[in-house]
Amino acid sequence: MFTRYWGIILTFGIAIAGSIGIAYLAYPSPPSLDELQYEQARNPKYYAGGESCQPSRIEAVLDWGERLRKRESCAKEAEDYRLQSNDLIQQTRAASAAEAQAHLAAQGLWLGFIQTIGGYITLVAAGAAAFYAREAARHTQTGADAARDALSRDRAWIIVDRYTPGEFQHGSVNSVPVIDGLSFVPEWMNMGRSPGMGNTCYSYHRMVPADADIPTFTVEPLEVMSTIIGPNSTFPGGQIVLTDAETLTLKNRTFNLFIYARVDYRDIFNLSVERHTEVCVQVLYLGQRIIGDGETTNHFVFTAIGPQNSAS
Repeated sequence: MFTRYWGIILTFGIAIAGSIGIAYLAYPSPPSLDELQYEQARNPKYYAGGESCQPSRIEAVLDWGERLRKRESCAKEAEDYRLQSNDLIQQTRAASAAEAQAHLAAQGLWLGFIQTIGGYITLVAAGAAAFYAREAARHTQTGADAARDALSRDRAWIIVDRYTPGEFQHGSVNSVPVIDGLSFVPEWMNMGRSPGMGNTCYSYHRMVPADADIPTFTVEPLEVMSTIIGPNSTFPGGQIVLTDAETLTLKNRTFNLFIYARVDYRDIFNLSVERHTEVCVQVLYLGQRIIGDGETTNHFVFTAIGPQNSAS
């Protein structure tokens, strides 16, 4: 995983190493003044008036008056030397203090630079954290998608298994007598691995002229309720009945028959989401066909057609 992000890791490492190096080089230290005190800068063996001012030389002068004048002269020379040395020491200490202040100012600039580098590292760390948070979110989403896909394989999937044709005789539809009509029942099947909950079925049909466009169906409150459908179970939708006139026009192919069937349901993995399956088919009558022992039956072909074929 880390090899994919070597650029970010390398940048982060260089920033850290550079900051450590700069911090080491610019680590602030107290000013170190020259250890020059009043008596330390003078050589105790040095005599301001020369070798003649040495005590042994002064005492060797035989004339008392000359010896006194020499002693006073050497004392004056020694005092002048002491004052000049002290003045030089003070100037040196002032220069050293100024140099120390300059070093401290330079170190302050370096510390400001280090703080800037620290801010940069913080920015890089925040960017890296955001990046890895995004990657974590992406992997989490990928895991969630995988879990959802796993659940989708186990959820309820309801489809139209077949359409069962039949004859409808000696009855009525919407107060219209039917002597020799036809009926069609869409058979729904749960192909999923879990039950379908709260199934609501709708079935409609429409006869249109042979040269007319595919009709559009609108769901109306005509329904057949079924509560729970288990895996690999089938259940019938609403029965479609054709009157004698509709049956005749279907058989002579002057009108086309379209059947629209829909089921709304929920699966146990997400009861708050309503799923659906809708199928629109065109029914063609192909005449009679012989089945066993010479018996005949109507032969129909069901073809899914139009935009109202979808599932969720």
